[in-house]
Formats: sequence, structure tokens, C-alpha cells
Amino acid sequence: LRARDAAKGLKIAQVLEGFISRKVVKQTVMTVVYGVTRYGGRLQIEKRLKEIDEFPKEHVWDASQYLVRLVFSGLKEMFTGTREIQDWLTESARLISKSGHTVEWVTPLGLPIIQPYHRTRNQVVSLAIRLPVLITQQSFH
Repeated sequence: LRARDAAKGLKIAQVLEGFISRKVVKQTVMTVVYGVTRYGGRLQIEKRLKEIDEFPKEHVWDASQYLVRLVFSGLKEMFTGTREIQDWLTESARLISKSGHTVEWVTPLGLPIIQPYHRTRNQVVSLAIRLPVLITQQSFH
């Protein structure tokens, strides 16, 4: 994908020529299944690029932004079914916890898993209460 973009004249893809290694993208690829966001993935890639002495530091931010997009779109394309299952599980857990219940299941090995995460909601209630009020009048001289 980078080579294709470089051939089309995309500057950042050209700058990255020879710098994309397994080490640069591995952490992001491996942590996607744990819910790493594009922002978090960009920070991971940025850190790896900064470790490469020869990489031009003025391009680190643009390069990490570009690469995280490629990683996420590549994984989405390669693992469509897996991503759909992950999305289903995430949505199910969200709905369960939103209903006030703990998300629990038992693994195939018989290990019970309990995710006690829940959101507390604050609700503002307006009450119209009429209380007797004592008003005194003072005069000042």
C-alpha cells in the first residue's frame, strides 16, 4: 500500500521508503485486539519511528498518522470476520453493562471471567417544594 501511494506521488509514502519494518508496526497490530485506538496506535508507531536514527524527525507525526491508517485499514480488510465478532462482543458487553449487569462468561477451559465495569449515571431531578418562609422586616436608622 505504501509503495502504491509512493508511486502515485504521495510525499509521506515516499519518505517512509525503507523505514517500515516489522518492529515499526508490530505493537499496533498486536494491540488492536485489545482495543487500541487509532490515537494510541499512532503514538506506538511514532515511538518506533523516533527510535530510528536515520528517519527524518520532521516527518514523524505525518508518518505515524499515515501508517496507523494503513495498519487499521489493512487489518480490517484481512480480518473482516474477526472484526465483526469483536464488534458484536463489544456491543453486547456495552448493552449488558448499560443495563446495570456485570459482564460474565466462562472460557472453554472453565475459567470464569468477570468484567465488573459499569457506568454510573447521574440524574438531575427537579423538585418543586413549597416551604413556609418567615420574612422579617427591619428598619435601619
